[in-house]
Amino acid sequence: MNPQGYVVVSWNDERNTTNTDPSTGEPTIQRFARISIDNGATWGADMPLSDVIFPVPLQPQSGITPSNSGSFDHATFNQDGTGLVAFHAWTDGRVAINGTSQQDVFIDKVAFVLPVRLVTTTADHDDGVCDAADCSLREAITAANASPDFDVIRFAGSVRGTIALTGTLPVITQQGSIEGPGANLLMIRRNTAPEYRIFTIDHATFSISGLTISDGRLTAFGDIGAGIYNSGGILTLTNCALTGHNGYAAGALSNRNDGSVVVSNCTFSGNTAFEGGAIDNAAISKNATLTVTNSTFSGNSASNNGGAIANGAIGAGASLVLTNCTFADNSSPTGGAVNNLAISGGASSLTVRNTIFKTGLSGANLANSGGTIISHGHNLSNDPAGGSPAGTGPGGFLNGSGDKRNTNPLLGPLQDNDGPTATLGLLSGSPAIDMGDNALAPAFDQRGYLRPGISDIGAFESGGIALRIISITRSGNDVMITFNAAAQRTFRLERRADLATGPGSPSMA
Repeated sequence: MNPQGYVVVSWNDERNTTNTDPSTGEPTIQRFARISIDNGATWGADMPLSDVIFPVPLQPQSGITPSNSGSFDHATFNQDGTGLVAFHAWTDGRVAINGTSQQDVFIDKVAFVLPVRLVTTTADHDDGVCDAADCSLREAITAANASPDFDVIRFAGSVRGTIALTGTLPVITQQGSIEGPGANLLMIRRNTAPEYRIFTIDHATFSISGLTISDGRLTAFGDIGAGIYNSGGILTLTNCALTGHNGYAAGALSNRNDGSVVVSNCTFSGNTAFEGGAIDNAAISKNATLTVTNSTFSGNSASNNGGAIANGAIGAGASLVLTNCTFADNSSPTGGAVNNLAISGGASSLTVRNTIFKTGLSGANLANSGGTIISHGHNLSNDPAGGSPAGTGPGGFLNGSGDKRNTNPLLGPLQDNDGPTATLGLLSGSPAIDMGDNALAPAFDQRGYLRPGISDIGAFESGGIALRIISITRSGNDVMITFNAAAQRTFRLERRADLATGPGSPSMA
């Protein structure tokens, strides 16, 4: 089951079989499935999942029940932030060697087709219609808000460059997603005065990916989130760049009112605010949860606290978890990188692992007042991190195994190092190289490069691999290669004697 309430079940079925395979005499079966889009309350019709009927695989090993062909029936949804493709794997006997049906594992997918709103223009207007002839981003959001479904907003191939807004976009109130073509290809930005925010998510499950979001401005006392304000929603932010925002509380992103935000593979640069130069995760009477992975924070500043991130709690709980992030040149009088604050019965926690901290013009990297900082180890800071000014070993806030303090991480400039967003590369001889914890590090770095061997600390993997072969399968003259490339996209290359016999919907087996 995915967060949208979609369910897929599959099983072995004999309804279309002839009971035995004529070449081997073995029993035959077919894989079937059913789907539900309402948490299992109602179900669609049975449908074949495997595109062939296959013999039951045999178990030739003595001492094991002959009919036991192994437990290889597994299922999962994809992990791209929407979870709209279900993968099912099973033991299949279609391949025979010396007349014996082998215990091979086959896999298939079921993709849920969602309503798509296609943005066809970079102009910012709203005439009340979003259709194939003309649909602005503003019109697409309005149309998606009026739909009860999980709507996907995408951009036509001609929509590249900049969408210069004439005002704040409509508040997002329904579940869905905005899927940009890439942060280097399309920017959404505030164009001219007056001050306004770019995106607002109001108690909705939503994801934004593949965009640069720029120049939001809300600087009056008490203003919240110039770039994005998540109020009580569940927001996923992936492969985005947030830059040049100027706010009072949070330049780029504010999370409040029992909101939950997951950020991955993003870059926050050049954002400013009174507190939380890039992000303000604020639990004010209601909780706030923020998880940031494989992301870069560069050149952000706050005039009060939290140059990059302010994690604060007043009468509620604020949770911030940082994994394989890189902070550099962020500035604030209190907490140049992160300020962790709890007052008036609040509880704030900051958990750090495999993360780099490099100071900016002002402020120590980490500051804590009334909260808790937990190190899971393998972090690197160029300052004492709240501990003794002498020594490079664990101490202060960074007291976990493998933590290094008072050590220059040797970072390159913020630039295009390939991948969807700008990153801070590791220079030759950096003490972050091969010093991460593989048990904590994600398999890919911020660019989507595979982390081979021992992972590096931070968002950038110096020895990252852009291409990874997942599988190579051959059947007669047909060959299929499945591989990951940069940005964690999965591709399939096929050579078939007859392309017309290739996999159809929904089966891939």
